[in-house]
Amino acid sequence: DIKQVSDMFYSFTWLKGETTITEYVFGVELTTKKEALLSEEHDEYRWCSYGEVLELLSKDNNKKAYEEFKKKFLVV
Repeated sequence: DIKQVSDMFYSFTWLKGETTITEYVFGVELTTKKEALLSEEHDEYRWCSYGEVLELLSKDNNKKAYEEFKKKFLVV
């Protein structure tokens, strides 16, 4: 179940051909792990630790978005 959803706190743009794509970053806190419902854009997902995330991300803009997420939400 969803515990809380943050406001959008970071965004970035990139070009796909001649089209500018804007991606918005927000956080969702769940009470338990659930199966994700994926759109046609995605074919798999996995739950992972904070430490695994940067190893899995290949694009710099996604890594920057994750770092912004950690600054805002990670409680150590």
